[in-house]
Amino acid sequence: MKTYRYNYNPPSGVKDAVLSVAKECLLVKDEDAESISQCHLKDNDVKMKVILALAEKFKHCPTNSRLMHLKSVQDLIDFYEEPVTNITNYTKLSRMESKPANVYMMEHASRFHPEDIEAWHGGVTAFPGSGGSVLGLRNKRLLRQFKPKSDWFDYEDQTFDYTPPEKDMPWDSEIARRMDSTWDELMWSCGHAVSIDI
Repeated sequence: MKTYRYNYNPPSGVKDAVLSVAKECLLVKDEDAESISQCHLKDNDVKMKVILALAEKFKHCPTNSRLMHLKSVQDLIDFYEEPVTNITNYTKLSRMESKPANVYMMEHASRFHPEDIEAWHGGVTAFPGSGGSVLGLRNKRLLRQFKPKSDWFDYEDQTFDYTPPEKDMPWDSEIARRMDSTWDELMWSCGHAVSIDI
């Protein structure tokens, strides 16, 4: 069964309301309720007229996949007497408090993301180069999307050490500059400048 975006609880007197709308649309006056409920909706124009009037009255419309199964007025009565919720059967089952003690259900799936380094997977995927895309507008609000790393150079930031191997050595440019400035200060403070010819 398709999940609706809204909840629908059938009001009291659904059968009488459906029969009265069907009586108006089918232009039947003197027939009893039993004969009206057995009327077949063979003409698509009349069928749509009845369904649109009922949808406006109850604020609940059948889905496209359900339209072909509504062949008589009794089918419409059965449809509008059926309550509808906007959650799936799995969600209902996971929210039940009367589940057995040995059954554990996660309502929301645990989704992999490479930035979740505190998770059990440590941000490392078993399927490199796949995943990451989130489908549907509702899911894009709930789940984070990422671009999977598929080529070797995508992992360069993780594996390449950008610190130079000569860090803190005398030939490191920063250390050499500091050493030169210290030597210059020392020589000028002694009162004589040294010139070196190379």
